[in-house]
Amino acid sequence: MSDLTEKFDALEAQLASQHTVISNDLTAILAALGAPPPGDITTLDDIAAQLTGISNQLASIASANGTFYTALLDVTGLISTNLETLSNNNSLNSSRLLQAIYATACQCPTPTDLLTPPIDVTPTSLADEAKCRRIQFYLSLFGNWLTKIANYGAAAGFVTGESIYQLLAIVVANAGIVATGAEVGAAAGPPGIVVGAVVGLIILAISTFGGAALNDYAAQFNAPTMQSALLTALFAATNADEGYTAFKSTILANMDDIPAQII
Repeated sequence: MSDLTEKFDALEAQLASQHTVISNDLTAILAALGAPPPGDITTLDDIAAQLTGISNQLASIASANGTFYTALLDVTGLISTNLETLSNNNSLNSSRLLQAIYATACQCPTPTDLLTPPIDVTPTSLADEAKCRRIQFYLSLFGNWLTKIANYGAAAGFVTGESIYQLLAIVVANAGIVATGAEVGAAAGPPGIVVGAVVGLIILAISTFGGAALNDYAAQFNAPTMQSALLTALFAATNADEGYTAFKSTILANMDDIPAQII
């Protein structure tokens, strides 16, 4: 038996020595291939323990997040409640402030009356009043006619004798004028030779200054200053010749030559 024991011991020592040599050779081969040196062996129990630790950490994070969002929701609710309270308080305070101001407001003193303006006691005769009204009616009618001619010429770039007659007819109809007897000719418009001259002047103005100039001419004629000057001049006239002279003189004194000649 002693011989077998010795033999087995020798065999065991030899196997252990060979195992060490083989293990060293394998380590050298792995190192030559770039593999990391062998360490402690990781078992399935180790992996399970690590996964269990990760799961516990995730559960802790989820619990902490739940607590945080619950607290955040509570704070948001408090902020909303405070804002609503502030809004209600401000509205109530404003209402009470207005009521206090209204309750303590005193009636303002009545301002001193303005001086009575001087009044012309000279009576105006009915004839003068009618004459003034007729002049104003004529200036309004003529001004509307000029405005329509200006708008038409500015838009179309030209004006014809027929368009002047048609525009006058529109103005006359809008003014409610009904001509009878000898008045028909006057309401129908100026003579053809006059219209021809006017058309020539208008075309000259359009070609020289552009169609927009016609609107400027009409605006100048209808301006309050011009209307007042024409009313004063025509009212001072006592017959048709004086009225024509007063009309022409006023136009020439307040407008340039081309628009004055057209009008």
